[in-house]
Amino acid sequence: MLDSIIAERYAKSLFELALETGKLEQVRNDMDLMLDVCLNNRDFRQMLLSPVIRPDKKIAVMDAIFIGKIEELTKKFYQLLSHKRREKYLEGIARQFIAK
Repeated sequence: MLDSIIAERYAKSLFELALETGKLEQVRNDMDLMLDVCLNNRDFRQMLLSPVIRPDKKIAVMDAIFIGKIEELTKKFYQLLSHKRREKYLEGIARQFIAK
């Protein structure tokens, strides 16, 4: 239950920011890509869930996967998630964002 509340709040904030900056369609495409990676790559999901892997390492992995394929806004968003140790909610956030 708490997971869905957290995911909804982050998705809503990202949605509003994307709308304000005129990047809604691009960020929606980014969320589609991130959800696809989460659903189809078990190692990626495990990395996001791991409390042992430091946030900067998680960011480096996400950078390697997503840089050049996503908007700068989306990049800053997943960096924020990692610094706040909320990256494990990325899949739920992507689902909630796409549902909006």
